[in-house]
Amino acid sequence: MRFRPGTEAELPAIQRLVLAAFSDYMAGIGQDWAENADWLADRVAAGKAVVAEHPTGGLAGVMFRTLDPEAGRMKIDLVAVAPEAQGKGLGRAFIAEGERIARSAGARRLCLHTVAKYTHLVRFYEQAGFRIVRLGPRRAGDDGHLRAYFEKPLTP
Repeated sequence: MRFRPGTEAELPAIQRLVLAAFSDYMAGIGQDWAENADWLADRVAAGKAVVAEHPTGGLAGVMFRTLDPEAGRMKIDLVAVAPEAQGKGLGRAFIAEGERIARSAGARRLCLHTVAKYTHLVRFYEQAGFRIVRLGPRRAGDDGHLRAYFEKPLTP
């Protein structure tokens, strides 16, 4: 799988991919992704999107990340894998790519979060070497869904 920066020209494809990948997740927490996806365009324009190209063309997935050099960390804001590409190791490959990007930027830890009731995602991140450092509401305001906040220390 080839990873590269996402481009503004790909924004419609990225939006469709995220909507498809997160439809069950968002329905499970009672939110409409289309109403909450405005931030995607800003992140793509800021160069924070990493895409994976599908071998047959098009996008197989996207990851958004935010580097905080002063705190020595990088946050994975979102990993979305197209439904037809799920279950084939692309999520793990995105985590590995995130680690590579974070290390190359000098980050000492990688962070992310998910809704805690999605135990399959909690297990996935724990198996990838993350540990839960906090359980609580999302920092942007409580929406009634407990979040599991993870960290993974990075060795140089």
